Amino acid sequence: MVKVHTREKKKYGMGTHLNGKGVVYRNTVKKPNRPQTYKHEETAHKVAETSGLKKDDYVLVKAKRNKKFQIVKNK
Repeated sequence: MVKVHTREKKKYGMGTHLNGKGVVYRNTVKKPNRPQTYKHEETAHKVAETSGLKKDDYVLVKAKRNKKFQIVKNK
């Protein structure tokens, strides 16, 4: 088993004398899928076209503090 650093053990509330058993590593936790965002409006339009969406089928919404664009399908 890989040696776990003391900082990491304290973060998870373990004793520093333990040898790393029971540590929950960050990469083993499955994160939910988040919507894809794009930096430029042109890039978002190209990705939408390659995925088979027409201009009438989607809308670009500003995301991440109005710095990126997200493709949202029309209902």
